[in-house]
Amino acid sequence: MKSNQILTGVEEVIHEYFRFPPDRYRGNKSAWKNVDLRKIQAERENEPSLASQIFRKVRENIKDGEKWSDENWRFEQKSVLSPKNKQAEKVLEKRFIRLAPKCGWANQVPVCSRTGHMETKKMSIDLVYREDNETYEFIELKVPSKTNNAYFAALEILIYGIFYVLRDSVKESSNKINGKKIHLKVLAPAEYYCGSPSKEMNTKAMEELLNQDLSKFKTDIDSGIVISFSFEELNHEVFKSDDNKKAEKGLRELYENSPEDFKNIIFSRLKHVG
Repeated sequence: MKSNQILTGVEEVIHEYFRFPPDRYRGNKSAWKNVDLRKIQAERENEPSLASQIFRKVRENIKDGEKWSDENWRFEQKSVLSPKNKQAEKVLEKRFIRLAPKCGWANQVPVCSRTGHMETKKMSIDLVYREDNETYEFIELKVPSKTNNAYFAALEILIYGIFYVLRDSVKESSNKINGKKIHLKVLAPAEYYCGSPSKEMNTKAMEELLNQDLSKFKTDIDSGIVISFSFEELNHEVFKSDDNKKAEKGLRELYENSPEDFKNIIFSRLKHVG
C-alpha cells in the first residue's frame, strides 16, 4: 500500500477506532467482517471523534515552516487524459468533467501537496461541486470492481475533508475553494454498492456514524466549518452514450448555466443496502 509521511499513524487511529483484527487494513473485506457499526457508534458517543483524532495525528506530522503548494484547493477543470491511462475510474472522471459546466465543477483538486516533497501517493479529490461561495461538495468517485469497498471510500473522502480544515488560510479567489459548508460524498453506480463486498456493508449505519462523528468534530476543533457525509448513486446511463465531441458539446451547452441541474441528472441519494 502506498502512503504518505503526512499520514503516519492515521491507519493506527482508524484501526483502533473500528477495533479491526490484528494485521487487517481498512481496505480488506475481512477487516470489516465482524465490525458492528451501530455498537461502535453507541460506544464512541462520549469519546473524541474519529475525525478529531485523525486531525491531531496529521497535524503532528506537519513540520514547522512546511511550505504548501499553491496548487492545493484550486478550483479548475482538468479534462485531458493520457492515452496510456485506461483506469476505469479515471476515464469516467475525465468524461464527467468534460460534460460538467465549468462554472460549478472542478476535478483532481490537490489537498496536501508540499513544496520540495515527493509524495508516494497523490492525494486529490476526484470531483468538487460548488453550490455557492460558501458551500461545496467533495466527491470520491467509484466504479464497480472486484474490490468494491464503500467503507474504504467513505474514509478516504473523510480524510480529505479533514485536510480542508487543516489547510492554511486560503485567500479569497474565484479559483480557490474557501467555503464553510462542506458535504463529503461517495459517488458510484448502483452496481458498485450491490457488488461484493459493498453489498454486505451497512451504508446507512456508516453514514449515520460519520455524520455523528463530524458533528462532534465541529465542537472538538471549533473550526467554524460544518461538514456532513452521504453515499450517492451515479446515473451511469448518462455516460454510456457514444463518447464523441459533438455529443459532449451538446450536453455541456445544455447545462452550461445550470450546474445544479446537471448535478441532479447525474446523481441522487443512495437507497441504502445492508
